[in-house]
Amino acid sequence: MPNDMTPMEAWKIVSTNLLELYRRRNTMECKPYVDADIQAQVICFMALKQMEERNKNNAE
Repeated sequence: MPNDMTPMEAWKIVSTNLLELYRRRNTMECKPYVDADIQAQVICFMALKQMEERNKNNAE
């Protein structure tokens, strides 16, 4: 499968799915997010952002 998706496009999909998970957790009265969940999201975002910047720099 060719990789036509940019890292930020991937993040948009991942973050939308995480938002849906958050909504379901609240609806189903499951445990809420903990600090580790939020930290993991930030790390993923930062990694994808760096990938996006590297891709742009390599294209120049």
